[in-house]
Amino acid sequence: MKILAIVATVALVAVLFGLWRAAKGPRHTIDSLKRPIRDLLNRGFDGGLLFITVPGRQDFLQLVKRIERPGVYGIQVHFPRAAWSESYFEAVKAHAERNGLSIFETQVTGESPLRFLIVEFGKDLDAAHDFVQYVLREVFSANEKRGFFVRLENADVRDVLVDR
Repeated sequence: MKILAIVATVALVAVLFGLWRAAKGPRHTIDSLKRPIRDLLNRGFDGGLLFITVPGRQDFLQLVKRIERPGVYGIQVHFPRAAWSESYFEAVKAHAERNGLSIFETQVTGESPLRFLIVEFGKDLDAAHDFVQYVLREVFSANEKRGFFVRLENADVRDVLVDR
């Protein structure tokens, strides 16, 4: 009976760990991040989100798809000015400015107001991917060998262009 309880406990822990790991999304290399960014640009609905998370740390990047009208859409990085990101904020902003990217800051109101740096890429997938790579490598100093978790939300499951 004791052995059965131990086996059941180990199995339960393994299942819970698997679910916890799966909730973070698939793991990508820094170079393979272009695919999920493309998925957001093409398949994301207005307000679609892509989270790229550094394993074992609070650091993440949040990309958002915006659709103004049919055919006029693009992606943005929304970088928060929060306690965890305060030391990175100016470096991210300076990199965007050095590369001539369109940026602005906005305040989100609510229970805990938060400022965001918005970096515009439009449909320029390469510029978005280069920016993400730079922030992960140079600003976050992330360990590339561990990979990055990626989660896409509010997107069509089919491989179709969503532009309206």
